[in-house]
Amino acid sequence: MSDTPLYSDVDLPPERLLEWRRTLLKRWAKSAMRFLTAIDPTTRRSDGRPSYVWITTDEREKDNLGANTEKPFPSWAYLAQMFALYNRHDMVGIEKSRQVFATTGTLAYAFHLGAFHKNQKIQLSKATQPEADELLYEKIRVPHSRMPPWLQQALEITPTPANRIRFRSTSVPRWPSTGSSISAVAQNAAVRGFRGGTSSLTIIDEAALQNNLSAMLRAAAPMAARVICLTSADGSEAGGEAFVKYFDCSDDRRKHLKPLAIPVDDFDESAEYDVSLEDRMKDEAFLSQAMESL
Repeated sequence: MSDTPLYSDVDLPPERLLEWRRTLLKRWAKSAMRFLTAIDPTTRRSDGRPSYVWITTDEREKDNLGANTEKPFPSWAYLAQMFALYNRHDMVGIEKSRQVFATTGTLAYAFHLGAFHKNQKIQLSKATQPEADELLYEKIRVPHSRMPPWLQQALEITPTPANRIRFRSTSVPRWPSTGSSISAVAQNAAVRGFRGGTSSLTIIDEAALQNNLSAMLRAAAPMAARVICLTSADGSEAGGEAFVKYFDCSDDRRKHLKPLAIPVDDFDESAEYDVSLEDRMKDEAFLSQAMESL
């Protein structure tokens, strides 16, 4: 993670900086999409780029030094729709094409869930344990390492073991420690987790390649666990057959599907910073910058 950008604080008194950051945490807790697409107005990057909260890596593109290209989390409407599905339903199956940001977006959603909500036990299932560990590293640990330092500390995660992230916080400002965790597991472990009722959310990635998918879904349904099932569906695989059967991906069913409305935040924009009028006037220039950024 040597490509982590360097940050510096904006020029504000320490007590005002702390107040703004506490307010930002409260704001970002309300919406995964708002958090992931945010620009932190309290820090500046040494390279002159905006201080994006969540930076992803595009493995298909390289910069002049041959490193993977950094990109901010995209504000695409269909990602907001995807998150709305996750919030509203216990079981979600997404038959996707490749390179549409579905897995990356889902893991970022899982980070927000664990960082801002108490006692979430999240499982990430891949066909094998090494694949699961790698996904946890690439999609959560690396973006977390690129966040502004104060935000990394406020939403602190444990560095080890490789297959498990726990959320904690010891810094100021800090979001109260949630006691949540994200575990990377192979498909056999995911089945056991369902049956034991120990998972509040399980993400099954590339479900068509997981031969135990049918057992996972049978175990999850009676427990009303939240399950997000992603796949580049392949009906010739056992997992692909189970996915198509469970989520009814027939052509006739598709004809009756309706687009999901883009969710609208119920956040009161006029009160989002929760500071007095006097303090607003003192920080008028900074407030203007923050409103433009956010």
